[in-house]
Amino acid sequence: MAILNSFALFPASPPSKSTPLALFTLGVVISLSTSLANVSLKYNSVGFYQMAKIAVTPSIVLAEFI
Repeated sequence: MAILNSFALFPASPPSKSTPLALFTLGVVISLSTSLANVSLKYNSVGFYQMAKIAVTPSIVLAEFI
């Protein structure tokens, strides 16, 4: 990031202020992600799990364009 910033290709934005509630929510979501992934593998096949994981990025891109 520092190299891109020095060439003015990707200017650095000022850091955002995080509230304790936002940090707590982020911690809860991150801690649940692993356990929910394991539950998903328990009830779905590995192939479906991998396809669903791969489909996340195109879904985010599509949602950003809408």
